[in-house]
Amino acid sequence: MDSLSDLVTTPQVTLPLVTFLIRGHGDRALLQQAMHHISRCGLPAQAYEVFLINAGAAKRTSGAEDFGIIQAMLEPDALNSVQDNITIGPLAKCRGQYLVVINEDCHPRPGSIQRMIGCFQADPQLGAAVFTLCDDSGVPEDSDFPNVAGGSSTSFRRETLQSLGVDSYSLLGGVDEFEATCLLMAAGWTVRSFADLRMSRHGPPPAIADVFAAQVHQHLAVAARYFPRAWVLPYAREWMKRARLLASAQSQKPAYYRGLARGVAASLRRARRTPLQNDVFENLVRLQETERRLRRAQDRFRIQRILLLDLSPNLLAFRLAAKSCDIRIVAIADPTIAADGRQHTHRGVPIVSDEAAMRLRFDAAVACSLWPAQAAARCEAWRHFDSRPIIDLFEDEALTLLTWHRSVAKLRLNDAALSAAPVASELTCVPPHRVLSEVHQTAARNA
Repeated sequence: MDSLSDLVTTPQVTLPLVTFLIRGHGDRALLQQAMHHISRCGLPAQAYEVFLINAGAAKRTSGAEDFGIIQAMLEPDALNSVQDNITIGPLAKCRGQYLVVINEDCHPRPGSIQRMIGCFQADPQLGAAVFTLCDDSGVPEDSDFPNVAGGSSTSFRRETLQSLGVDSYSLLGGVDEFEATCLLMAAGWTVRSFADLRMSRHGPPPAIADVFAAQVHQHLAVAARYFPRAWVLPYAREWMKRARLLASAQSQKPAYYRGLARGVAASLRRARRTPLQNDVFENLVRLQETERRLRRAQDRFRIQRILLLDLSPNLLAFRLAAKSCDIRIVAIADPTIAADGRQHTHRGVPIVSDEAAMRLRFDAAVACSLWPAQAAARCEAWRHFDSRPIIDLFEDEALTLLTWHRSVAKLRLNDAALSAAPVASELTCVPPHRVLSEVHQTAARNA
């Protein structure tokens, strides 16, 4: 195969490669911005297609086809029928090998879609790649649960959804992201978050009070419904202590109590309890893995005292790991909680500002966030001002695909060649690892 044109015109390769699924409510301005950014994602127009998941949005948005939305999905109620293990609904209409679910107020940042394809290419068992959601300036937003599929800002391998043989709208529409994650992992697929797969908001940010109340509600509901019984109360107590501290620091006590009431009500619905499998629970909270990695860091740096960076939702795993390793936690550096100038503690551990934390005696600082982008940003900031070891225990996972991403970033698909490629007209699934490996080899030979 001597050229990229030869590759994309072979029967093995079908277009489009990517299907964007926009979850919207018919805000024309937001959809226009989303389509504008999608058109600049780095793929030629022939290499992707765009759908609205909510048909009501398409009906309320006159002339949607004028800015690139080529087809609206059926109403959600019509997407739940399954016949002979063949999903009737969006999956049957989507032709892309990779499905990217986004809200109408979000868009992929330049280069992220190519890197997403690289992630799937590098790991044949990767079923869902979770994007990092950022504000309009590129700063990662606070997110509590990494490695959880479903909802917006998630991409799926279509082959993965086909292999499940169940209603896929619940996955694509984000009806229940934890159940979706459990379903994917039970089928042998991996779900991972990536620091350099970025989504940005182009719409107004949601109200802080609404976000805060929703997080408190979600934490209680998730622990009560999904966590193994032995871990329900430990995590619920830990999360509510954290939420109270944040509510006090951010003047969000009414939102806290509103979310608490909704969360308690949701947690009382015992009939809905569906505990996660042990491996899925470990993938979510990383209890055993945190201890293993902290013990390895302890041996390397001779750690006896540590500073924890941020009061993260997964602080319990780090506290238990430190206790098991006989490491003393001297303080928690969290500028958000310490900003009000008052003295705060969590389980007897003082919460201080970064400036105060740098004056303390400790052997190493450890980032507590499991989100790769947030942990990396926190460690990078501290490494500029402190010469002691600043550790992200899961940094190696974030760097696993760096070499591949650099390769993919150099790849440029040719519009003219792609225009001659065949378009998928039925549910034929091209193995994605074969597509990009051959494209990459062709590009390397022609370089």
